[in-house]
Amino acid sequence: MHPPLPVVGTSASAAKAREFGPPLAAKAVHTTGGPVVITLGRPRQDPDRPHTFLCPFRIDDRTEAFGQGIDEVRAVISAVRGVGSILGIPLDWPAPRTVARGQQRR
Repeated sequence: MHPPLPVVGTSASAAKAREFGPPLAAKAVHTTGGPVVITLGRPRQDPDRPHTFLCPFRIDDRTEAFGQGIDEVRAVISAVRGVGSILGIPLDWPAPRTVARGQQRR
């Protein structure tokens, strides 16, 4: 496991807000480089920016970063898109890839 991301020049509460904390969800995803496990943390408010929420994510314990948004939902969406961008996979990677007969995936 990697230590939390370094935080420079911020309060102890800001450092705590940037810890990974308890996971919200985890999912194994197949990529061109092989399978990876993606873990999303629980979104929380950034104490230094009251209108910003952070959602941590990890990719196989190698990459740790945050999505951010104006509320918890947008922070989670930002984290999901961040994972997709880093891995070069569709930005809707959590969605099932199978399509019911007679329907088209959009």
